[in-house]
Amino acid sequence: LSGDHRTRLTHTLEVEQIAISIANALKLNVDLVSAIALGHDVGHTPFGHAAERKLNELLEDNGKFHHPIQSIRYIWEKYGSKIENVIYEGILLHDSDMFNIDKEEVKKQLKYLKKIEGEEKEFNNWIKLDEWLKEFPSTLEAQVVIWADKIAYITHDLEDFLRSSIYINLQKNDDKIEECVCSILNKLVKDQEIKKIKDFKLRNLIRNINNNLIETSANNILSIKDFTQEKVKEETENRSKKYENKNKRRKYLNSLIINLSDEYRVNYYNLREFLDKYYIFSPEVQKSDVKAEIIVETLFNTLKSNYKLM
Repeated sequence: LSGDHRTRLTHTLEVEQIAISIANALKLNVDLVSAIALGHDVGHTPFGHAAERKLNELLEDNGKFHHPIQSIRYIWEKYGSKIENVIYEGILLHDSDMFNIDKEEVKKQLKYLKKIEGEEKEFNNWIKLDEWLKEFPSTLEAQVVIWADKIAYITHDLEDFLRSSIYINLQKNDDKIEECVCSILNKLVKDQEIKKIKDFKLRNLIRNINNNLIETSANNILSIKDFTQEKVKEETENRSKKYENKNKRRKYLNSLIINLSDEYRVNYYNLREFLDKYYIFSPEVQKSDVKAEIIVETLFNTLKSNYKLM
C-alpha cells in the first residue's frame, strides 16, 4: 500500500527509542530494555502478521507459528546462554498471545533446535518456558517494551492511515470522518485542541502517551517495596484480578505495572479500534494481506516438496 512507510527494522528502532525514553524517566535498566526491544521481533515473517497467520495455519500439526517463539529460537541458535535469560523472557512475553498459548505447541515449534558449538547449557534449563508461558513478565523493563511496542504500532498505523488513499476516499464518502478522528485524538492529546487533521502533529500524540505512561507507572512503582522479579510478577498478578471479565489480550495489558491510567487507556483502545475498523481491516489492506498469504503459502509448499532449494 502506498500509505505504508515502515519496515520491521524501522519499527524495531522506534520501539527501542520509545522504550529507552520511558526507562530513562523511570530510572530502569536501559541496557536490558534496549536488548529486549531490539530482539523482540527478529522471529517475525516477511509481510508481518498476515504471513504469520498463514504459517500458523500451514503448521497446524507442528506447533503452529508464533513470532515471539521464533525470536527466542533464532537468538538461542546464534548466541545460546551468552544472552541473559531475562532478555529471553522479555522477548518471549512481549506479545499477549503468549499469555494464552498451549505449552505443547511451543515445544513442537522448538523441537528441532540447531546445536551450538561450545554451548554447555541445555536450552530447556536456560529458557524457562514452563515458568514464563501463561505468566506476566517478571521485570519492569520487559513491561516497558510491551507498551513501547503498542505505542509504536498505534502511532505509525495512524500516520500511515492519514497518508493513505483509504483516508482520502473515506473523507469523500463521509464528511464526519475527520471530525471523528479529531474527537478521538483530542482525548489523547491533552495540550492541544485538534479541529482539523492538518493541525495534528504525530509527535504530540507520542509525547502525550509517553507522559501519561511515565506518570502512571511511576505512581505504580512507588507502591512496590521490593523490586525482585518475584515481587514484580506477584504485583502484576494481583493487579490482574481486577480485570477477570476483560478479554485476555486486554487483561494482559491492563494488568501491567508499567501502564497508562485507566481513563487514558480506554481512549487508547478507542483509537486502536477505530484504526482496526477503518484501516487494518479495510478491503485495501486485506487485499494486500491476501497477496502476502499467497506468496508465503507458495514458498512454503515449494520448499516443503523440495527441501534442497533451501
